[in-house]
Amino acid sequence: MPRGAGILLPVSSLPSPYGIGALGKAAFAFIDFLKEAGQKYWQVLPVGPTSFGDSPYQSFSAFAGNPYFIDLDTLREEGLLEQQEIDAFDWGDDRNPEIPFEDTVIYHMHVRGFTRHVSSGVSQEDRGTFRGILDKIPYMKELGVTAVEIMPPVEFEEVIPPPSREMPAGILEEAVSPEEKTGPGRRLNYWGYVPALAFAPKAAYAGAGRTPQREFKQLVKSLHAAGMELIIELYFDGSMPQAYGLDLVRFWVREYHVDGVHLVGYAPLDLLAADPFLTKTKLFAQGWGERKKGAS
Repeated sequence: MPRGAGILLPVSSLPSPYGIGALGKAAFAFIDFLKEAGQKYWQVLPVGPTSFGDSPYQSFSAFAGNPYFIDLDTLREEGLLEQQEIDAFDWGDDRNPEIPFEDTVIYHMHVRGFTRHVSSGVSQEDRGTFRGILDKIPYMKELGVTAVEIMPPVEFEEVIPPPSREMPAGILEEAVSPEEKTGPGRRLNYWGYVPALAFAPKAAYAGAGRTPQREFKQLVKSLHAAGMELIIELYFDGSMPQAYGLDLVRFWVREYHVDGVHLVGYAPLDLLAADPFLTKTKLFAQGWGERKKGAS
């Protein structure tokens, strides 16, 4: 290996208008700078997806790249993002109501099912969407509701994969025909209690031409303005590292200002309960009563 000088610089330290460096124009400009300065090497810190504490030395995958380093401007130029999806949402003076548990009255609902029918009184373009819930805030206030709890609002697969059977030499053959997958007999997952892209709000719950991220944030902001809270359900199948579960819950609290999370399945309860960042977040789960009893 020929001798040469270089610079150590984490990708996250590159200049960016979005708060963290990415592998975009700033990275190419830095490479040009290195060449002009007579440098031979650019050493970066590990580029895997980070977990608890966002340390590059604590990644839960050695095979995946950190999604934080995807350049948003490049995605926009390639037509994969719209500018409105990149622009920061204006939270204004949004604040979590922090309603005490003993004063909390929860309305549990399915996003689509709550306003899908014409009897909901919601406009046709808003039925079955996050905005449809927003339109019903006055109605829920009249009922004395203080918190809305919605079933998993994340990007899950609605068409249930067909069953399959093992064939010789490890070949998988579908047990149903292609027509059965898309025809009247296909099975649909309405509820969302399955592994999913859990960091993304479900696109089908946003109106046509609207981004689910902004529509969800507007719902949270409007509920807070009305003195109400939003609780979301998140499903854990037990296959992901505990740090993933912590990152997921923290993400929804930090990015979307949700007031509570109903943990369904096999969530890392001890880790979540001990996290100081979630001190003011309402956490619901089965099993905590038994755990406390056993510990006493």
